[in-house]
Amino acid sequence: MTKNRTTQKFNFTKRVLESKPAPTGRQPAYYHDEVARGLCLSVTPKGKKTFFLYRKIEGRPERIRIGPFPDVTVEQARGRTEALNSDIAKGLNPARARRTLVHNPTLQELFDTYLKEHVEVRNKCPRNPRWFFKACLSPLKDRKLHEIQRSDVERLQHAIERQRGPYTSNRAMQLLRSLFNWASAREAFVGPNPVLGIRLFPERKRDRFIQAEEMLPFLKAVKNERSRDLRDLIYLALYTGARRGNVLAMRWEQVDLENAMWTIPEGEAKAGEAIHVPLMPFAIEMLKKRQAKDGKSEFVFPGRGKTGHLIDPKERWARLRKRAGLSDLRFHDLRRTMGSWMAGKGFSLPVIGKTLGHRSLAATQIYARLEESPVRAAMETATKAMRAGRLGSGRPGRT
Repeated sequence: MTKNRTTQKFNFTKRVLESKPAPTGRQPAYYHDEVARGLCLSVTPKGKKTFFLYRKIEGRPERIRIGPFPDVTVEQARGRTEALNSDIAKGLNPARARRTLVHNPTLQELFDTYLKEHVEVRNKCPRNPRWFFKACLSPLKDRKLHEIQRSDVERLQHAIERQRGPYTSNRAMQLLRSLFNWASAREAFVGPNPVLGIRLFPERKRDRFIQAEEMLPFLKAVKNERSRDLRDLIYLALYTGARRGNVLAMRWEQVDLENAMWTIPEGEAKAGEAIHVPLMPFAIEMLKKRQAKDGKSEFVFPGRGKTGHLIDPKERWARLRKRAGLSDLRFHDLRRTMGSWMAGKGFSLPVIGKTLGHRSLAATQIYARLEESPVRAAMETATKAMRAGRLGSGRPGRT
């Protein structure tokens, strides 16, 4: 970095980084974090802000891009910096590894870099793409990108559909398409995306939700769950209708307890638009208790992994479903439960769509046939019943 560029060193926080203006000259401004070694933020004259690691590796200065701010949070950038510094301490050169992508990588090499640079820094659980790649795309893993033809993709698509069904096949094709798009954007692949134009298989929309007669046994199982994190996670998902990933990555700065509102920023919302989620009194009460204990953390559900927040508690969730006698229930069905009970109460599809953060009415059509279905109580009464199922005597569980 030349001496005529603006450089400062301080403790990175979201508020401070947001306040940094675009430089007036032609050169970017660079800011260095006092906490994480080598972590920098560049600000271009157009105001674009990007995290990167800047330090000497094998005797030469290297700059490794981490991701854009504020899409990548300070905690995420520090976690990624720590991981890169750990690789460097082991004698690895992450910068060289990235440069290999320019020299026609294999699909496996592309995926490994995509996982580190894209998935792990965007508050998304890397478990799903890892599984889909290993279970579905591994037949192509050792092929160079330019060697993968449309006919190869079509054969693989049909093989996955025969072995694992249309849903899995479609998700695998979407992952493969994203990999080629990501490589093209980084000039690691030149040519047409071999997945474009391939028609996905028809899928039957899943319409499972918690029925009225299932609600009390389910809430009893939740109430008796020993993990406080899992209990609170389920209650928030059930009472807000929010997606699991958003609840897991919920940050205190997004929560307005005074006005009972949770704002999911557009960078974390699936539809790409900010979602304002009303919080019911029981949710507020629960969040206040968590804040008293974990309020110093950035996340409502803090974790020890790279993301900084809790990761999907898959095994505990499976045991809880078994105790409730609802082994076919998926976590996403909690979100569908909110929409279904609102439909049963008679609320309109636009209101349901607004609640769930759907961009289009088409995404809400699954609830249309439920508007006439009787349910045991109105949505407000249901919420009070859920609360009654949560509150009561009993020893607090352990996390």
